Amino acid sequence: MTEPLRPRRARDRGQAGILCLAVIAVLLIATQQMVRLGGTVADAARAQSVADAVAVAAVQSGEAIATRIALRNDAEVESIVERPGAIEVVVNVGGVLGRARASNTDLP
Repeated sequence: MTEPLRPRRARDRGQAGILCLAVIAVLLIATQQMVRLGGTVADAARAQSVADAVAVAAVQSGEAIATRIALRNDAEVESIVERPGAIEVVVNVGGVLGRARASNTDLP
């Protein structure tokens, strides 16, 4: 028996490979953006943690100790402001600002 001849599809060869490469490229770009976003979120959390620690130190031990704590955490104190019943601080950690407020009394 003879098999019927099938027409060759030369134009279809390799298209799946190109599509797979395009999908892989899109996934790599998406992964890179997710890593960058994760780094930004981690930097913001670190800045907030340092601001919290500096604010508590400022309330309990004064501005000099608070500044020392900021420096130990690779942060820069932008401001320490005393408000009635509370101290507000702003710190800069690698270009990200963290803000916190602390008090040794009950706030309303």
